[in-house]
Amino acid sequence: MMKSTRSPKKKEKSIQRKINWVVSIILIIFLPIAYIYKCQMLKESGITVGKVINIYRRPGTGVARGKLARIVYYVDNHRYEINPFWHPGDNNTVGDCFLLEYSLADPQIADVLWEKGKQACMSE
Repeated sequence: MMKSTRSPKKKEKSIQRKINWVVSIILIIFLPIAYIYKCQMLKESGITVGKVINIYRRPGTGVARGKLARIVYYVDNHRYEINPFWHPGDNNTVGDCFLLEYSLADPQIADVLWEKGKQACMSE
């Protein structure tokens, strides 16, 4: 009587399949936790991500003239808007996201961290 045995390829595929399942489950569990942790750390440091919703020119001539951007950001589910001066050499558009540093005492006071560059947009 012959004993049936698995071929080495089937055994390797089975082990690889189990490894893939374990990695998938670990990612499904830990990626949302890492995202929440990142958001919490940014919140505690007074940094958030703001999105450009409008770009317009400031009326006038001379030094006061230039581009302004309307940037919206959220802190504790409250919506805030700021209108910072836009760097004229930048090729930024509506929909771009940037890091903002806001005051923990008064979240309406915020500065755009232009030097950090564009950031991935986060949900509200």
